[in-house]
Amino acid sequence: MDKIEGLTKIINQEEIYSIRVEYESKDLDKDVPYISIRSFDHYGKEPIHDIIDLINVTEKYIDLNPSCYFNILSEVIQKREINKDIYIRNFNFFNIFILESQNIKSSITISDTFFKDNVMFTKSVFNEIIKLERCVFEKHVSFQSAFFRNGFDFKNVNFNYICSFNQLNNKESEPCSSISLSSFNLRNIEFKDRVFFNDAKFRKALYLKNCKFHEKVQFHSVNFLNTANFDNTTFYNLVDFYYAEFNSPQIFHLTDFLDRAIFSNTVFHNQLSFIHCKTQTDSFINFESAEFKQSLDISRANFNCETNFWNIKIEKKSIIPNQFNVYNTDGLEDISNDLISKKALQKLRESYRIIKNSLRKSGNEINALKFKSYEMIVFERELRLWDKGKTILFFSKWSNHHGLNWGRGFLFTVFSACVFLYIFLIIPNNGLEWSCTRQARLETLSAFVQFLNLTEWNPILWGKDINSYNYGYLVLFCSRIFISYGYYQTISAFRRYGRN
Repeated sequence: MDKIEGLTKIINQEEIYSIRVEYESKDLDKDVPYISIRSFDHYGKEPIHDIIDLINVTEKYIDLNPSCYFNILSEVIQKREINKDIYIRNFNFFNIFILESQNIKSSITISDTFFKDNVMFTKSVFNEIIKLERCVFEKHVSFQSAFFRNGFDFKNVNFNYICSFNQLNNKESEPCSSISLSSFNLRNIEFKDRVFFNDAKFRKALYLKNCKFHEKVQFHSVNFLNTANFDNTTFYNLVDFYYAEFNSPQIFHLTDFLDRAIFSNTVFHNQLSFIHCKTQTDSFINFESAEFKQSLDISRANFNCETNFWNIKIEKKSIIPNQFNVYNTDGLEDISNDLISKKALQKLRESYRIIKNSLRKSGNEINALKFKSYEMIVFERELRLWDKGKTILFFSKWSNHHGLNWGRGFLFTVFSACVFLYIFLIIPNNGLEWSCTRQARLETLSAFVQFLNLTEWNPILWGKDINSYNYGYLVLFCSRIFISYGYYQTISAFRRYGRN
């Protein structure tokens, strides 16, 4: 092993720093040399450009692991290209750390390191993965407009001040082919102050597992092109997904919303499920104007707090969605070709019931009626042909759309009268003949009106008492059952619209 000790840089007859360097050959994935900087003492105010100069003239691997504090008044690395894998362990950075507008071609691993001042990775491009483990950030940390081709992996990190991931990976000029399969991992992270992910774009999976957000979190206009995992994550304050888009199946499992959760104008392009979440009595869950293109499951969400579902959108074709693996299995990995299960239908029906009751509680009876009809549509699908209630639901659907459409009730009434009048006319041996004369048309219209008149039980049809026709009274009696049901359904739909 070759050692170079006491390497010193002198500028203007002033000692700026001294480094003890060990140069050795080790097998780190590849049999190439690397530089291990074991100690670093800084004596002046010069920026740290020279460390990068040292890195760029050495071999591939750089290992920074000092035994002393890294006391630097200014650390600025601007617009430089770094080609070596960098490992930083057990450092204490007491001043600003800026890695801005860089094109970093190799991986960075930082562990057991303390950052006292601001840390800026703004607008840098990371071609390989960046890892942070057991680090503490005391001041503002910014990854704004940074681009990660191979994602990042942060574990057991404390962010004690504002943290910004705004516009992360949001570079339209980057070709999709340059994006790897690596995900974005944030595990066991504690955010003590505000966090911003606004306008970020996650092309691969985002894992925010076992994290704690103590202050406000914003995901405004974030585009989740893959799934986002929030398992065992707690939001103690506001979390805001305003105008976010979820393009893949999404599950919020054991996610705690202890203050306000805003999903206003959020678009869920695929299945959505909230499972065993936690709220408080003064929590507020807001889905105002959200769009659910493959329905949603909140049957076990535990939203025991105020909720707002005003103006949410579920297309008619998605009342019973055509994608339902999440609803069948409660998992993202379990994919089957089975039909939608009865259990999944029950989850959807219970979700519509919860939304209906929330709307009624807020006095929004009209929209509550719509979700009651969704509830009935799913319930009808649950029942088998021979199950009790199937017939009732069928007639409720076609007579007034489960209380939603009084016009359908009116048409059902008229149609019922026409059907039974036609049955009456085709009964053989009644002495009636078909005619298109004006008199015949008037008498037929009179007979039709008398069928609709529920108070007339001995009508005179075509000049004869109804009892003089074969089966005349039986047909009249049966028609009254359906016609009176049509009247009831029409009035019922009117009353429900005007109740509140």
